[in-house]
Amino acid sequence: SSIDLEKNDDFFSKMVDAAFSFALPSIIEKINTDLEKDQRIAIGNCELSRDQVVIHIQGWFGTKPHEVPWARINAEVESGQIMISDRNNSRLRIAMPMRTTYNAVIFPLIAASRGK
Repeated sequence: SSIDLEKNDDFFSKMVDAAFSFALPSIIEKINTDLEKDQRIAIGNCELSRDQVVIHIQGWFGTKPHEVPWARINAEVESGQIMISDRNNSRLRIAMPMRTTYNAVIFPLIAASRGK
């Protein structure tokens, strides 16, 4: 019934909030520390580095990498997906499903902390 769905949604939201409050700050700090040490980190179709994000876009004949500085990265949550785009090129846009892409949920937080 719809009441059960609402209860499940409410419970899920509370669990996500708890996870964000407890685990995310240390995960984001670890990733930012690794990036400052010139390590590269893959999240979905993106490769994160100290100064930029390489977004791999699937084309007709293979995958093409696009290098985008952190200051131009736009990351938003839409319908269960993280939408990542280049502020200067609206055609450069990918979607990462939050449920199936490892660490996708933290991408917007990392982008916000690095894009200053």
